[in-house]
Amino acid sequence: MKILFLNHNYIGYGTYWRCVNLGRHLARRGHQVTLVTVSNKDFDLKISKKRIEKGMELIILPRIKFAQYHTGHTLRALLNTALVLTKPYDLLHVFVFPVHPMALPAVVGKIIKRKPLVIDGDDLWRGGWANYHPWPVKKQLELCEDKIGFLADRITVVSEKMKDRFLEAGIKKEKIVKIPNGASVEEIKPMKQELARKKLKLDNKVPLVLVMGHTYTEGLFVFLRAFAEVVKKEPKVKLLFLGKMALSKTDEKKLKRVSQRIGKEKIIFTGERPFKEVPLYLAAADVLALPMDDDPIEEARFPMRLGDYLSSGRPIVANAVGEVKKILEDYDCGLISPPRDSDRFAQSIIRVLGDKKLAIKLGRQARKTAEDVLAWSHLVTDLERVYQEALKK
Repeated sequence: MKILFLNHNYIGYGTYWRCVNLGRHLARRGHQVTLVTVSNKDFDLKISKKRIEKGMELIILPRIKFAQYHTGHTLRALLNTALVLTKPYDLLHVFVFPVHPMALPAVVGKIIKRKPLVIDGDDLWRGGWANYHPWPVKKQLELCEDKIGFLADRITVVSEKMKDRFLEAGIKKEKIVKIPNGASVEEIKPMKQELARKKLKLDNKVPLVLVMGHTYTEGLFVFLRAFAEVVKKEPKVKLLFLGKMALSKTDEKKLKRVSQRIGKEKIIFTGERPFKEVPLYLAAADVLALPMDDDPIEEARFPMRLGDYLSSGRPIVANAVGEVKKILEDYDCGLISPPRDSDRFAQSIIRVLGDKKLAIKLGRQARKTAEDVLAWSHLVTDLERVYQEALKK
């Protein structure tokens, strides 16, 4: 089967990894996958191609960014549409479909090229991200999220919240299939903490709490209040932020003030690191923290980092929100606390730091959940079934 993926996020960010991991495992099953994405450079006018592995090709489109959010969307809409019309494929799968660079080619591919269309819901727009855009854009995003589902042959979603969103829009439940974000169990494996810290030149005697990710909102500051309480009980503990943090200017200033109160020496910012280093950082941690907000956006998401955390086999402490709450509760592979309760979050971290048997148990359960439930190879089996049903229509 020849499958064309259209992805809105730039290389290395968010849904890009969902597409790459699904695509790789589809290619390993003998399918030909082309992933169309966009450059991660702020200003890049080139169109280039790259082979990810046998059976999977990457087409990288230009990116033009002058403001907080990358611009040049209309150019991408036209280029994506041209690719949909000219490139041979059996099925089109569109990710982040409400934005117009994805919505336009999705509609054109279905109506003009008359090929099976699958759309992917991994973020909430109406009542969610659409609210952060000006009125005309907000209405366009909401309209596309409401209506394109009727045109699609199948819809993949990452969460129960997203499934409910489409049902509320009037989509038949038979069309909607939950395909969560997965775990990279081949690339991220448990390893000895001492070895990981030695390679990263981290002190073996310092308890380490790690947070990984790009996007944070108010949940970050609830978590930092929790960490401040942890420091009182565990004076040697340090906090490590792994990844390039995407914060508003207001939140950047707030983070700086909070960090100064806690103590600059207590918080390490690594910035963005190569993926090959991610397993080392995860293995080096005593606790993997996943702060989340109590809002519809977070409830609808399935954070990519959850799969990485689980794969590493380290204990997880998180807020009880959406799919994160469901996974950690159902498989007993982490501790959860109410979203706005910094005291409970702190108690959970302190409990894991002070109880080695609990830490080992949670870590083993985490790895088992990654292997048995969320491995990308398992999820692709369900995705193939979705494609087969779409092709039959």
